[in-house]
Amino acid sequence: MPLEYCLAAKKLLKFFEKYKRLELLELTDLKKNAHVSFNCQFYTDDENSGTSLWADLLEDGQLNNIEFDASLAPKRHSSANKLTVAVCVTAKLKAESTETIDFSLVWWMPHIFFGGNQNKVYKRFYTKFFYDSNSLFDLSCYSFSQKNAWINSLLDWRRPILKNENSSSIYKCALFNELYFLSDGGTLWINAEHSDIKHFETYGLFAYLEGHEYRMYNTYDVHFYANFALLQLWPNLHLSIQYHIAETINLEDREQRLFLFNGKEGWRKTLKTVPHDVGDPDDQPWTNLNAYLIHDAKDWKDLNLKFILTVYRDYFYLKDNEYLEYMWPYIKLLMITVQSQDHDGDGLIDSEGLPDQTYDAWSVTGASAYCGGLHVATLSCVCKIASILGDRETLEKYEQILKRAKEAYDKKLWNGKYYKYDCSNSDYNDSIMTDMCCGHWYLRCSGFENEVFDKEKIQSCLESIFAHNVAMFEKGKRGAVNGMRPDGSVDKTSIQSEEMWIGVTNSFVSLLIFENLHQMAWSTLDELYKSLYYQLGLAFQTPEALNKKNEYRSLGYMRPLSIWAVQMKKHMEEYCWTLKLSYEYDMKLQAFVMPRIKQAIAFIPLSLRYLKYHRECKKKNIQPHMDFFEPVKVKQIYGVPMGGIGTGTIGRSYTGEFTR
Repeated sequence: MPLEYCLAAKKLLKFFEKYKRLELLELTDLKKNAHVSFNCQFYTDDENSGTSLWADLLEDGQLNNIEFDASLAPKRHSSANKLTVAVCVTAKLKAESTETIDFSLVWWMPHIFFGGNQNKVYKRFYTKFFYDSNSLFDLSCYSFSQKNAWINSLLDWRRPILKNENSSSIYKCALFNELYFLSDGGTLWINAEHSDIKHFETYGLFAYLEGHEYRMYNTYDVHFYANFALLQLWPNLHLSIQYHIAETINLEDREQRLFLFNGKEGWRKTLKTVPHDVGDPDDQPWTNLNAYLIHDAKDWKDLNLKFILTVYRDYFYLKDNEYLEYMWPYIKLLMITVQSQDHDGDGLIDSEGLPDQTYDAWSVTGASAYCGGLHVATLSCVCKIASILGDRETLEKYEQILKRAKEAYDKKLWNGKYYKYDCSNSDYNDSIMTDMCCGHWYLRCSGFENEVFDKEKIQSCLESIFAHNVAMFEKGKRGAVNGMRPDGSVDKTSIQSEEMWIGVTNSFVSLLIFENLHQMAWSTLDELYKSLYYQLGLAFQTPEALNKKNEYRSLGYMRPLSIWAVQMKKHMEEYCWTLKLSYEYDMKLQAFVMPRIKQAIAFIPLSLRYLKYHRECKKKNIQPHMDFFEPVKVKQIYGVPMGGIGTGTIGRSYTGEFTR
């Protein structure tokens, strides 16, 4: 689509070193002191054009205000002869002074399309505010006017984190820097006009790629980890993703596709399932779902569970009852599919020997620590939601299933120290998986304590993971490897078991902090990011995975945004403190303020009587008499009793409110 740029300059102020003061320039000063010049037509591949530009500047420090002339444009259009413009500002300075000049570069590409289909065009979200031929100029002016506000807002946002002495400098650095992916991740923010969903009308549709090399939008099994950044910083963009995923649950697309793992064919999208992703930018995202072709996403065990867990976590964090009520019918549909994946009737879902979750190259059989834990956590959230919404029938149904699932989870997988990878007879069934407590982690982020998983068992799991997957992997300086054997060797049964995933290590650290294992948490996180940033040079391109040889996979990946989950406990503590203050305020309001308000309201009849008495005295030219310290303030006139202290409608707390 057409793309336009606007380059502008504006002089703001000057600083006089001698007097240590800032002085705003008046318009007349601007004209006298500064000069703006431009060249609207030269071409970077044209040697002569480039030479003439620099010669022009060398002559007098200004450009010659060259306007665009179509007749001078190259006859052959190619990527090499792009039109280029230049803006120059010159200013005369007084002694011991400096000049500040602002430049603004904005671009305007309001319409986009996908996959070469120009018949279906989307409008970017900013077209709600900048939508006509003058928008480039308007955007330039807006950027100049808002610059200071933006800078101050950013400083205010960063200040509490930067001043927190309990966090390391490398953590603060990584926390902010990992947000690069939200703008550099192929991000789309689309204006959703004429939508039936109110949220889309207000906040549009939002999407970001799984990774620079993994060309799928809103890959949900990964967004499950990454969404903490959106939830805490731009919650309504996260909710836009949630509402759209909900709308896809009951969609069906019978297009036949070949899946690469097993060579079988299947439908693009089946009913009562969460899609793996919402599409490929080279196809039609939001319409053609499930661009992922390795496995059939309907067989995955984690997608449906992760959506339900995320919904309840969102509700806990945002306290949006309308959102929860909207999602409840979709959750009940998903639970039909979830429970159909329990093949032996013990309440717990089972895998069929395939890599059927976010670890899509690491096979799993039967009940597993990862998906089994997610399932138990999901059942707990379903019961919570049913209780909140008063759905007694659903609550009773899933309480029974939850009880059986918890028993099966412990019976099949607990070995006395940690939950085994799965309950198969494989050589790696007792591998120590970093992500084994993922379900419990999400419950902790949702306000649960230890109601579901036993506290001592979780503590033992975390200690086992730290002792093996962290401390025995690259001397504790490369995060937590996904799989480790009990003997301290890396699990090499799959490419993913021997990898360390940055996003999963972040989530593990988040859980350590929730469980007050702070020393383990910060040593794991700090050493990992020192390696990534200072030794491996992977800042602003954080990969999905590293292995023992420092080989990386998938640069520029979504999952490391889970570092914002490390902030989750702090946010929750602040939220609970706010609730505490609110509760204390309510108690004071009830104990102190409300009785006095009631007394004041009760005083109104007495006031009206006094006013009536005063008017009657005035008519008869009688001096009114009122004394709160006399047993009787005023004699009855026209049958209107006034009463004294402790009588009538006013109490002793108002003694002295009126005087004679």
